[in-house]
Amino acid sequence: MSPSSGRSWCTAVGLGIASASGGPKASLTSVAGYAILGGVFFLISAVRLHRLTSKAN
Repeated sequence: MSPSSGRSWCTAVGLGIASASGGPKASLTSVAGYAILGGVFFLISAVRLHRLTSKAN
């Protein structure tokens, strides 16, 4: 997956959460799911960066 496709996916999810937050049944469960996915993407990025820096040395 390219970095630009990850950003566009995250943007779409973020816009969906923002639009749902103004609704009558707003809750934190969608934000929690978004935070978990953000953490997973962060860990994947950290592992990739570690591997790249290890190969450079």
